[in-house]
Amino acid sequence: MTRESGECRMLLESGPTPETQSLPRPIRHDVALQGATEPTIESGPICDSPQRSVNRADAIAAVRQLLAAVGEDPDRPELARTPGRVADVFTELFSGIGVDPADALGTPLDNLSTDEIGDLVALTGIRFTSVCEHHLLPFTGTADVYYAPDQRIAGLSRIAAVVESAARRPQLQERFGTDIAHAVMTALQPHGVMVRVEATHGCVAHAAPNAADSRAVTIARLGDISGGALQLALRETRDI
Repeated sequence: MTRESGECRMLLESGPTPETQSLPRPIRHDVALQGATEPTIESGPICDSPQRSVNRADAIAAVRQLLAAVGEDPDRPELARTPGRVADVFTELFSGIGVDPADALGTPLDNLSTDEIGDLVALTGIRFTSVCEHHLLPFTGTADVYYAPDQRIAGLSRIAAVVESAARRPQLQERFGTDIAHAVMTALQPHGVMVRVEATHGCVAHAAPNAADSRAVTIARLGDISGGALQLALRETRDI
């Protein structure tokens, strides 16, 4: 699959699931109860930013409606706090909606010479959790980011922050790596960038139980990246 000047390759590897899974950051469950079965639904947005506004009351009402639609009783005592919990989890998982992942790179160090920055910068094994936009089920794994700097570099933790930002929205793995690559290319203007993503998918485990331990591997490239970086990424794929 080709997107603009980028190249994305997808492979499916079967085998034991690697210990590369991450969990979302802790979520506050602060839904108060009016009684044994009825949660207090706070009105108005709980997340205001230039990018978006999240209406928690609407989210809670939607979860209650979904429970009722599948034949469950949303007023059952055991489910009293569930809509608020689900609303809070998805608010966190989708916290990157409307946010440009390139912003996570901050202000790069620039006007650097080749002697100072070398030929290739790589940060591997960056854990993430995202949500498949087709089924709203999680996919988890790791991202490896390689870039060939020109005159700019960023702190390594900033690269991890780009991955986190790109993951926090309804996403497709094939697009996820390209989003990261575009962010690095935009902010750092390197000679080239490559992103390798390996993940297990909840939707695959549900639809094809025999592939529950399979791992999807995607590689996205932009610009001129060394063949050595691609060979390294493919070697990692063969070794899993």
